[in-house]
Amino acid sequence: MALSLSAPCPASDWSQVARSGIRLHYSRDSGPVLADHVLDVLVEGRSEVARSLGGLDQVPIEAYLAQTSEQFHELSNHRVPHWGAGVAFPDSRTLVLRSLPGQSDELVQAARHELSHILLHAAVSKTAVRIPVWFNEGVAMWVAHEWRFHQSFEVLFAALGLGVLPLAEIESVLSFGSARAHLAYTESLLAVLLLVELGGHGAIPDMVDALSRGVSFDVALFQTTGMTPSAFESEFQCYVGRRFGPWAVLTTPEAIWLAVSLMILLCYVAIRFRNRARTAAWEDEDPLDALPLKLRLKVRRARRSGESRDEH
Repeated sequence: MALSLSAPCPASDWSQVARSGIRLHYSRDSGPVLADHVLDVLVEGRSEVARSLGGLDQVPIEAYLAQTSEQFHELSNHRVPHWGAGVAFPDSRTLVLRSLPGQSDELVQAARHELSHILLHAAVSKTAVRIPVWFNEGVAMWVAHEWRFHQSFEVLFAALGLGVLPLAEIESVLSFGSARAHLAYTESLLAVLLLVELGGHGAIPDMVDALSRGVSFDVALFQTTGMTPSAFESEFQCYVGRRFGPWAVLTTPEAIWLAVSLMILLCYVAIRFRNRARTAAWEDEDPLDALPLKLRLKVRRARRSGESRDEH
């Protein structure tokens, strides 16, 4: 998962390619073709993220493409857990991406996630407003369209077990193990989706605009939803229960298609076993058994006569 930190990202002896205010540093192992593709992703992603958040300024950005896990952790000052795919340093408007061969969609998501952290920070940095981690991460996932079917079951298992995390606990996400961190990120996205449900399609741009004008987060939340933070937390817990109860998850379109796919697979396997058993039975049968009785008797008498001649 992608993270948001606030320290500069040092690197040297890298090749560079730049366009539209974004400069990408890449190692020679990555090659210029991949670098051009990643730069295209970043330029387009910055425009999309800025538009999704209400037309934010498209600030200049320094980006690094790590070819290996070792490079990635070196560039991120070894402050990113092993499950991280990208990291943003909003103060210096710098981001680092891990190269993901054959995973173009994941690279686009990671890029937009980190761009969201930088653009959101740039919009509110001139104020003293503090943004909760769940909102920062949830908005980044929202603009990157990060959602997978398995995340529904992560929340379901949490709801059936020890319960979902309170939003305030997500502040410590960097200290979480991978499973708990994935749940925290998923909850962050769900909380932002609840904001959109309560405040309409313009809820996130409206909140970002309010925060950029120095409105405190609690006041911006109340203006958008009519709820205090504690009331929103209670509504969030209910929202998770409604959306991710056992029946709700099992009746989602994804679950229905999964069930249909499993049924087709089981039917296919059953037919294969039946045909294999039928073929084996045919191989054990005497071909004469398929002939009419009179013809069968004639053939058998002819066989016995031939065997008698052979004996003499």
